Amino acid sequence: MTQIRPRTPPTFEQLRAMAGQELGVSD
Repeated sequence: MTQIRPRTPPTFEQLRAMAGQELGVSD
C-alpha cells in the first residue's frame, strides 16, 4: 500500500469483497 494507481485499483474491489464476506452482505 505504497503506490496508488489511478487505474481501477484492485484494493477497492478486494476491500469491498472482504467487507461483504465478513459482513455477510451479498450485494
